[in-house]
Amino acid sequence: MPVGCIVTGLGWQGVVTTLEHLRAMVHALRGWPTPLGAALNTTTPLFDASGEPSDERARFQLETVAQEVMQFVGWKLG
Repeated sequence: MPVGCIVTGLGWQGVVTTLEHLRAMVHALRGWPTPLGAALNTTTPLFDASGEPSDERARFQLETVAQEVMQFVGWKLG
């Protein structure tokens, strides 16, 4: 089962460490974490009032994780 890992936190050290542990938990539960996981540092605003990503790095990470999940699902079902 593909899993897109997305974590948020106040600072890079925390989000990277959390992402690492989340990926390990997904493996332990027999999931397949996508090659890219989104690590979103919330020290700066990442989203606008409508909920859309205002930070291009955040947008790239979220779109890439979503694409990787959908590609794996399509490959598995196809």
